Amino acid sequence: MFESENSQQNLGRQTLTVPVSARPGSSVRVLQITDCHLGERAGEQLAGMDTDASLDYVLELLRREQYKDGRLAADLLLATGDLSNHGTAAAYKRLTEKLRGFNVPTAWLPGNHDTRDLMIDTVGIDRLPRLVRLGNWAICMLDSAVPGQVGGELGPTELNELALELRSLPADCHIMVCLHHQPVPVGSAWLDQQQVADADKFFALLKGEQRLRAILWGHVH
Repeated sequence: MFESENSQQNLGRQTLTVPVSARPGSSVRVLQITDCHLGERAGEQLAGMDTDASLDYVLELLRREQYKDGRLAADLLLATGDLSNHGTAAAYKRLTEKLRGFNVPTAWLPGNHDTRDLMIDTVGIDRLPRLVRLGNWAICMLDSAVPGQVGGELGPTELNELALELRSLPADCHIMVCLHHQPVPVGSAWLDQQQVADADKFFALLKGEQRLRAILWGHVH
């Protein structure tokens, strides 16, 4: 179910609460796909690769290796940006159809190749939650995409929302933070120019955060 956020800056993004069948204290399973770069039409290529065929292969691996009792053995599927190569509605619709058969809750983030507003108009704002509650886990979904720019930046709104979430989340929960752009250097002169521009402020917020378990991103591929 979805619960409305109160912040006027949040543009309607919400909290997704995912029911978990696992026993208290047991593991939850989260799968990530990222940087699908789907074109306007199936069969379009990026750097010589048919991105639809590439994603179909990945999804087939999930069916072969991550299925149990006829269903995907996961509680949540994260899609962490650059889902479309040119930010088109056709790509978002096609991705929705490709994921429909998995019958598992999904949460999307926009990347620098995406068109945020068109993504929301096409798949609904519920697909882009502000926060995911998954059992005793809280997954903070941060939007690092800056329209018209390749590199990432969180900016005051995202940083303020993260600060509010950290203050309001239970003391005993586990926290994972997700975003599209990498907040740290990855050893590539090209990609390191595109990391989160205000990563220092991001890490300052997380400094000493004992509940933090992971930071997850895409973009690097």
